[in-house]
Amino acid sequence: MLKRIDFDPDLHAEVVREFDCGRADYALEVSAWITAPDTRQESAAYAVRRLGCKVWLYFEDDNALVGYTSLSKDRWKLDGERESPVVYLPYLGVGTVFQGKKEPSSGRSYFGLMFEDLLHEAGKHKNLHLFWVCLHVHKNNKLAREIYHEKYGFRECGEEDDYIRMFADMGEPST
Repeated sequence: MLKRIDFDPDLHAEVVREFDCGRADYALEVSAWITAPDTRQESAAYAVRRLGCKVWLYFEDDNALVGYTSLSKDRWKLDGERESPVVYLPYLGVGTVFQGKKEPSSGRSYFGLMFEDLLHEAGKHKNLHLFWVCLHVHKNNKLAREIYHEKYGFRECGEEDDYIRMFADMGEPST
């Protein structure tokens, strides 16, 4: 069974130090974000300590690190002109050992379990008038783009450098 804990840069630096989610350029970036010290602005430690980002680590029953997810708030232009407050998913990484594999007790993919847990967390912000969930995906990561679009309803809304901006509507706020 997959276990989730809040990432604490002081407590978990050693745990994430060897995290690896592949050799592709975009995978190296995802690995580097969780392993880098907070002296780097492009790091989970910096984002947690200085930007209010939430980061979660996911473990298997044997305490093997499966991966991580992250969530923050941001503002994006989704309708052309006007910026809207959004829930932003900065990084998500699945370790190479667990990519394409299923969690034994549920028979569901590790990625799917982690991403759906992350979407559940994003949904908690609907009462704060944050109705959109947004992410970037590398233009060469075609599998991720297909999964986000086909399984989770994300739509593309532009490009920044080598990344495709994607968003999904979380629906009306809960009461």
